[in-house]
Amino acid sequence: DEVKRLIINILNDTEMSTPELRKCFKLTNSEIWKLISDLESARKIKRTGKKGRAQLWTAV
Repeated sequence: DEVKRLIINILNDTEMSTPELRKCFKLTNSEIWKLISDLESARKIKRTGKKGRAQLWTAV
């Protein structure tokens, strides 16, 4: 999936929250979480912490 590839490239050497990623791709909350959970299961990205209520992510 093209969006998954772009998310991995964006998160390379950087940290972003779920809402920031969502705004980049103009996705709904459920759409971004579906992509993120798929990428996390495939061990392509990982959680690095939390900023308020938002999860922070980076590429593995």
